[in-house]
Amino acid sequence: MTNTSRPANMSAWATCLILALSAPLWAWPIAAGAQVETETEAETETEALLEETFADDLLVEDEIIVTGTRQQFSSVDIITPDVQFGTGDIRALGTTDIGELIEAINAEIGSDSSEPPIILLNGRPVQSRRQIRSFPSEAIRRVDLLPPDASLKFSSSPNRRVLNFVLRNRFNALTAELEGGTSTEGGRHSGEASANYLKIINETRLSLDLSYEIASNLGETERDISFSDDDGPFSFAGTLTAPDGASELDSELSRLSGAPVFSALIPRPLSSNVLSVEDFLPSANQTAPVDTQLYRDLLPETETISIGGSYFRPVGERLSVTAGFNTDFTQSDSRRGLISSNFLIPSDNSFSPFENDVSLFRLGDPNIQESDTSDIGATLSVFGDYPGWRWSLESAYSKATGKTETNRALTADDLQNAIIANDPDLNPFAEFSLSELSLSEREQENFNIKGRVNGTLFALPAGDMTGSVGLEYTKTDLESMTRFETAQTDIYLSRRVTELSGETNIPLLGSAGGRDERAGNVSLRLNGALKDVEAVGTLEGYGTGLRWDVSNNLSLEGSVDQTQNAPSLSNIGNPIIVENNVRFTDFDTGNAVFIDRITGGNPTLLPEKQRDFRITARYSPSRELQFNTRYLSRKTENSITSFPFLTPQLAEAFPDRLARDDFGNLVSLDARPVNAYQVDKESLRTGFNWRKRFGSSQEREGNNSSRRGDGPPNRGSGGPRSGGRGGDGNSTQLGLSIYHTLRLTDEFRFSEDGPVFDLLNGGGFGQQGGEPEHEIETRVSLRHKNMGGRLSLTYQSGTELSAASSDLGTLQFAPLTTADLRLYYDLGRTSEGRPVSRDSWRRNLRFSIDIDNITNSKQSVIDVAGQVPFGYEEDALDPLGRTVMFSIRKLFSTAPERRGRG
Repeated sequence: MTNTSRPANMSAWATCLILALSAPLWAWPIAAGAQVETETEAETETEALLEETFADDLLVEDEIIVTGTRQQFSSVDIITPDVQFGTGDIRALGTTDIGELIEAINAEIGSDSSEPPIILLNGRPVQSRRQIRSFPSEAIRRVDLLPPDASLKFSSSPNRRVLNFVLRNRFNALTAELEGGTSTEGGRHSGEASANYLKIINETRLSLDLSYEIASNLGETERDISFSDDDGPFSFAGTLTAPDGASELDSELSRLSGAPVFSALIPRPLSSNVLSVEDFLPSANQTAPVDTQLYRDLLPETETISIGGSYFRPVGERLSVTAGFNTDFTQSDSRRGLISSNFLIPSDNSFSPFENDVSLFRLGDPNIQESDTSDIGATLSVFGDYPGWRWSLESAYSKATGKTETNRALTADDLQNAIIANDPDLNPFAEFSLSELSLSEREQENFNIKGRVNGTLFALPAGDMTGSVGLEYTKTDLESMTRFETAQTDIYLSRRVTELSGETNIPLLGSAGGRDERAGNVSLRLNGALKDVEAVGTLEGYGTGLRWDVSNNLSLEGSVDQTQNAPSLSNIGNPIIVENNVRFTDFDTGNAVFIDRITGGNPTLLPEKQRDFRITARYSPSRELQFNTRYLSRKTENSITSFPFLTPQLAEAFPDRLARDDFGNLVSLDARPVNAYQVDKESLRTGFNWRKRFGSSQEREGNNSSRRGDGPPNRGSGGPRSGGRGGDGNSTQLGLSIYHTLRLTDEFRFSEDGPVFDLLNGGGFGQQGGEPEHEIETRVSLRHKNMGGRLSLTYQSGTELSAASSDLGTLQFAPLTTADLRLYYDLGRTSEGRPVSRDSWRRNLRFSIDIDNITNSKQSVIDVAGQVPFGYEEDALDPLGRTVMFSIRKLFSTAPERRGRG
């Protein structure tokens, strides 16, 4: 097993690397600002300066495209984007890099898939998102959000979204950013330092990035959390009572004390010598209560360092090659309370001075969990472009390791049996360990290679029939180990997967060759895939879709798709980890408990089968306004479901996953994933995007258009012009997007004959209860000259969680509205929106403030009696609350040497 021990002095060498990469920032004289300029800034200067510096990049998108003309983002694939963001839109959102930009437009993405979106750069797929997540927003010319079925062209499932980032033809900048903040309720301080270098000269691109993040822990005492006394007078030395907790501890000790004695502490320092009754006299009727909340965290302490880079360049006229790497290292430390045990010491125990049996309540060492993970990856891809055809050969290698050390409680029964058996090596009144060190290690290697060809198959009367075919091979090895002091379990799994997939788009009705356009364009999509999974068998997927572009402003589409997916090796073979002192509510008794939660893999999992029926519509009455609607009906058989939290429904469906002691108290939960017999989901998602630009760039739109013509915004990418120049610092831009999700059905059935759990009507599998029937996501963005902001609001309706088997009754989850705000101020621009002088230290300098959860809104939960159940306190459901983050960002940029005008 590969040793994944903790890197020494991570903070120190991470800081050194940050400073090393950032050295040019400090060595570069401030006066060098007179010689540097980003392309975005050039767009705000006079027309003469534009012509002089970036003549090839004069035309920039600034509209959300809503026309029906198909957007060509590569030499072969021609797809109409659902939503398109231009330069002005991106600036108004106030994001700093691609990673932040994806988060900012999450409402528009609205994916039906649990997988992240497929990322394209200039129409070509990116193997690793980590390698491009730090690209500065200033380097992005346009973002296309493509329809879900566009993912089929990249040999993926038909419900993943696809994001195409169109980069500028020339860009050269070193970007440095420092960020820090905290929670306004105290605790959980965090910070990040990052540096990125990106150079683009036409089709050649080089990027390097480095980031270091740190966040402190958040203790339970820093929030308003209910306290449990752990069902006994526990102390570090050990507290003695009568077994029933009410009788005298010992008659002789009461006689010596002159009063009845009901408890006593074991004298300190703890000794291996046999004690007498007189030794307990000083602590008669005393207890030493301990606030165990001081030893529990709501959020762990984390530390992460990431390094990545990529290189892309053409090779000849038809080929291009890209290579990249990424490394991520993360450390996490979390306190899970104190280990505690309660023992019965018989009167005949050789170490006991008492005439009767006594009970011992003792606290042990803190229960601490330390985790180290690393993720290393490398990619190499070759792309070929030929008239009417495009092919690619992509390969990727990754290695993920993880190590978790936990100071966990020993099995109390073993210690109790030793005490009853009068083990001479175990003196219950002396120092003895209540814990053992458990170790879990995991190492997963993944190699993937896939080839894909797409292009035009036939010329039909209604247009060109296009198609693609892909062949993919994946090999995954997973090795895991779980070791306790007395036992060790090793697992090794290996899997090979070969997949053949294809899709075709057949135009049925269209205006090709000057045909009548009144009926619009109609096309049929067909796709299929066969996947051979080692030790599982052959899985299949197929689907079809019909698209009708009624006009340039209206399009309709319907599709039916079926896919089969094998459980991942992680779901099957992850190491077993036992987490102690996890807060839960026992719904059978209504009591608050701290239990052991068992996580890891389940080797009995079956492949799941998913069937989707989808109808989408897009309507755009103007270039400034667009409406999108999507209806989805999904049925999944053998759905792979985890146990993140104990609910009455999970307890009813899987009683064998719960362990109780002789008194009926819940002591552990097996939270490893299981198959649900059938899951039915049905939803309707509707929303719109609106944007309006005011000011000088709009007033000059006609002049700009006439001077530079109506050529394509990015040569080789095609597509309609959006009009205007969003880079003009004098303009004001306002944007609004609202998306509403209505969940019509959300039902689980864990067995064929079992009950149906309705997550919209009392069912639930998580700590947040069921699924909200209504969810609304709203975003407002405003940019004015040298400042701007973005306000994001999320509303979800109230839910219920039925707990009829306990005194809690039905738990009521109140509706919740949260709001996040980002404000930014560009010191590199004057109050009129013009760039400052080139020798100013303010050039390309920006301050930002992020306030997440402005109103500090948290989920409110009450039971049938109007009380807050244990484990459902607002601070337990949302420990962080409102946070405030400040950042300062500086771009050091120079225009690359021009090589012609192409």
